[in-house]
Amino acid sequence: MTPGAPAAPSDLHSRRLPLRAIPEATPLWRIHDDRRDPIWFGPAPGVAPRSRFDAPAGEFRVCYVGLSPEAGFAETFLRNPGRRMVDRTLLGSRALTVLKNRRALSVVRLYGPGLARPGATAEVSHGPTYDVARAWSLAIWSHPSAPDGILYKSRHDDDELCLALFDRASNAIYHERSERVLSGVLLPRLLWRYRVSFDPRS
Repeated sequence: MTPGAPAAPSDLHSRRLPLRAIPEATPLWRIHDDRRDPIWFGPAPGVAPRSRFDAPAGEFRVCYVGLSPEAGFAETFLRNPGRRMVDRTLLGSRALTVLKNRRALSVVRLYGPGLARPGATAEVSHGPTYDVARAWSLAIWSHPSAPDGILYKSRHDDDELCLALFDRASNAIYHERSERVLSGVLLPRLLWRYRVSFDPRS
């Protein structure tokens, strides 16, 4: 288990969760392999969990988005702390997608004051291993309030918010637009923010 990360309490189902509403038509930013559908909840059936808030045993599927393009960029390209160069091949294979929600989304605020009520700490969303986070995700998904997902701080830029969206909200999400990251208008801004670059010859 992740050192310092508390397990989800056995009585979580009886606690009031710290819910926050994501208003209708909020841009939800996703950076993904451009061969994959813009809206994708994973992992695929029969595939073991890979990401932080994936279901431990396939009980549900998750789509990871950011509430800003910065969140998506940081979570995708800044996973190796201290690196000043981003792999151009990786940039070239990724799409930047904007999704939107047809209705308000009810999500659990798992950061700031929202940590105390359910008995969590920031280690749940920032710890180096994922076993505790997945157990929390299952406990939250199973809660009687049936939240649409978990809102948490990006591990790689904690000014930004990320959303692990449960597949119960899949019908509430639609694709607005996509562009290639490498040729997109936002790339210079994102590179400047994080003071990273890429080798144009690669």
